[in-house]
Amino acid sequence: MVERNFLKIRFWLDISCLAVFLIVPFYFGQFFLKPFPIAWQISFYGCLLFCFFFWVLEVINSFFSRKGVKQDKKFFLSNKDLFLAVVPFFIFIVVNFLSSLFSEHSLISFWGSYERGFGFLTWLFLFLFYCFLIFNLKTKDQLVKIIGVIIGVNLFVCLYGLLQLTGFDFIQWSEEPVLTKRVFSTLGQPNFLGSWLVLTMPLIFWGLVFVLLKVIKEKKSFLVILPFLFLLLLNIFILIFTQSRGAWLGFFGQIFFVFLFLLYYFQKKRTFYIFLGLSLLTFVLLFLYFIFVLFHFQELDISNLSFNQSHENTLEARISSLANLGGATGRLRLFFWRDAIDLVLQKPILGYGLENQRFYYLSYYRPEFAVLEAINHYPDRAHNEIFDVLLTSGVLGLVSYLFFLIISFYLGLKRSLKNLDFSGSIVLALLIGVFGYLVSLLFSFHIIPTAVYFVGFLALINCLSLKNYAG
Repeated sequence: MVERNFLKIRFWLDISCLAVFLIVPFYFGQFFLKPFPIAWQISFYGCLLFCFFFWVLEVINSFFSRKGVKQDKKFFLSNKDLFLAVVPFFIFIVVNFLSSLFSEHSLISFWGSYERGFGFLTWLFLFLFYCFLIFNLKTKDQLVKIIGVIIGVNLFVCLYGLLQLTGFDFIQWSEEPVLTKRVFSTLGQPNFLGSWLVLTMPLIFWGLVFVLLKVIKEKKSFLVILPFLFLLLLNIFILIFTQSRGAWLGFFGQIFFVFLFLLYYFQKKRTFYIFLGLSLLTFVLLFLYFIFVLFHFQELDISNLSFNQSHENTLEARISSLANLGGATGRLRLFFWRDAIDLVLQKPILGYGLENQRFYYLSYYRPEFAVLEAINHYPDRAHNEIFDVLLTSGVLGLVSYLFFLIISFYLGLKRSLKNLDFSGSIVLALLIGVFGYLVSLLFSFHIIPTAVYFVGFLALINCLSLKNYAG
């Protein structure tokens, strides 16, 4: 009886966990709540509360059961591993709590703004989701189901994006993708979709390689790989038509990441160190160039500017502008970043609190913003993850955030380099996705659906890296 109850609770616990990955990215703004973040908050908070409800039932059931149910002990973390997996993220959450507590607009910092919904409460739920995965991922079957749901969601999002691009969308949006040629699918904005695709696409590639190797080993028909090949090509096609330059750079960064990893994995260490050195040199030169441009670009004479910037929204123009910071979007980013540096220097330790950027960017409003974007427009984000973390939680927040990421990448790379077996290859795919996503965030910011997947991927990386399971 006890075992049957345990299995029922475990079933619903797994369903509620899968629902987080399944439901959060889906939203159609014309049918439900506006703006998008309200629906994202409701779906994410609701699914996670169900997760914890069944988790508490499982704990209670186990407490009153001495016999319990046999589970694979290889999937349980030691106290040392738990400390390594949970504490870095917890430190970041504590710093955000302190920055929100001492914020001039603490209520907004806690609840989040109406337009974004990404206050401390959302970060707290993300941390709880992370912990839920760390403690409850105990079988290979659970892992396979999560990956299957992610691939299924990716397919739906891409197919809906294709409908938008071809003019068969069943929703009339204020900016029709068939006219702008910029797809946003269910994510609400092309840049957000681009970042989400970059994050999830490596799992599609992993599925393609995994099935291909199995076909070769078992001498089956190569037709089996066609669904994964189609989905991978569809992802690349939709990514192109997001016209998100940050996501494109994230995708190219992923290719280079894989190249360096394979060089090291196959013992081409001399070539690896040469390319790594050249990469670091290139990064330093680009950084110095960026600093020079950031502090030396000139203000525009708005009397000679047109209010029509639509020419920048063509695919050709956005491709050609990858190396040009002088366009409308590029100039806006430069203004935001330069102003962010000035703001950070005024309050460097804990920053201004979550969701408080808008109140301080107001004093940096410039008339040319009316030409480059819209009249009386001012930013609520720096559109750069590093600057946004510095603004919201200061140097302490950035150090704790980077510490969490470095620990995750260290554990993941150590596991993948040890053996590219089933779980090792999944860890590599997750690392590639997170790396590309972080590159894209140098020109964008988190939203709830992308952050849920981002935190979920980090949890899976640390789970598979620390738990003794080769698969």
